[in-house]
Amino acid sequence: MKKKIIPLIALILTMAFSAYAQILNPGFESWTSGDPDNWATPNVSLVGLIPITQTADKHSGSAAVKGAVINFMGSPFPPFILSGPMGSGFSISQRYTSLSLFYKFTPLNGDRFSVNIIMNKGKNTIG
Repeated sequence: MKKKIIPLIALILTMAFSAYAQILNPGFESWTSGDPDNWATPNVSLVGLIPITQTADKHSGSAAVKGAVINFMGSPFPPFILSGPMGSGFSISQRYTSLSLFYKFTPLNGDRFSVNIIMNKGKNTIG
C-alpha cells in the first residue's frame, strides 16, 4: 500500500486578542508526553499511532502542531485535534466577529484539509 503522508500541517489557532484568555494553550507552546496541553489528539504511543507532533515550524511563538496521515494497520489514519481539555472545547463570554488560524498544507493525491468549528449553547448546537 502506498503510504500517504501530509508532510506538514502547522496549525496555530488564534482569535481576537481578548479571546486568548479563554483558549487554553492557543499557540501550542506547552506539551506533555507528546500531546499539546489542553487539546485532545488521537495519539496512542503504545501502539505507534502518533499522527500529531510538535514542530518548531510556526507562525508565531515557539511551537506549532504538525499533523501527518500515517499508515496504521494497513490503512491511512488522518490527524485531527480537538480544543479544550479532553476535547471538550472552551467557553466564550461574548460574540466575536472573526477567527484567524494559520496553517501549511501540502496535499498529495487529492488530500484535503478542513477546519470544523461547532458552537454550542448548553447542549444545543447553534452554529
